[in-house]
Amino acid sequence: MNQSLIKELTSYGMCPRKVKAYYVDNECESDPSIYMFRGIYFEYKILGNLPKSGEVPIYPLLKRGRYEIHKQRIDEQIENFPKILEKEGIQIIDGQQEIEYKYDDLLTLFITIDSLALYKGRLCVMDIKLTLDLNSTFGKISWGNYDQMDKLQAYMYAYVVSKVLGDDVGFLYAVFDYKKSEREYRIFYEGLDDFKKRIMFERINKAEAIYQNIRQRGWKPKPSEETCKNCKVKNCDARFRYEQAPVLDEKALMKERKPVALIEDLLEFMMD
Repeated sequence: MNQSLIKELTSYGMCPRKVKAYYVDNECESDPSIYMFRGIYFEYKILGNLPKSGEVPIYPLLKRGRYEIHKQRIDEQIENFPKILEKEGIQIIDGQQEIEYKYDDLLTLFITIDSLALYKGRLCVMDIKLTLDLNSTFGKISWGNYDQMDKLQAYMYAYVVSKVLGDDVGFLYAVFDYKKSEREYRIFYEGLDDFKKRIMFERINKAEAIYQNIRQRGWKPKPSEETCKNCKVKNCDARFRYEQAPVLDEKALMKERKPVALIEDLLEFMMD
């Protein structure tokens, strides 16, 4: 079970059928948005990490044969990256890895880390993030509102790597933006204390219990407008659909009314 599945299982309005299709049977692969592609491109350029497809990300050209303006701004951050590492005291010691850890008799945790690094002398998992504006407070992932963000990834990655390596490992979010006005970055450090571990354990245990429950119940669908709007599960009879109000044909309706009835309606209106 990876952190994405844990978040899906513990999210409001979770649909068991969607969970099975996306995470168990792997029938549905979400196409990366342009925002996701920019992040994939950035990570490949600074760390050499490839996406799940294994294909080298090639930045697309616009219709006139030019790159979008965002590429220029992202490339500036790529050029700045080594200088930022030196300034912040970060030394990369290992690259992208897939790691698994047996959490209990029924559950194995899977993580994919971007890199291992020394941060001011301490071993950390470093995760690279690219965002349009570091100061934005809009949406679930809003770095301008960091204290309110879901930090399951940070806690879980630090925990798993600590267990595998037998060492106390921290976690770094290295976040870069490419907004119009200027290029900014921030380093967010997360150490793993008892309180954060408790939050993580509760989330994982809850997800594990939900998973076993919906598996035993046969992955019954739970449709809703929010869950179904971007779902790629095929042939789902339970999919949420808007109920359209019937469209009245005014011309046909007028033809059905007799002239006398129309006159009576007009006189009644005038009397009122």
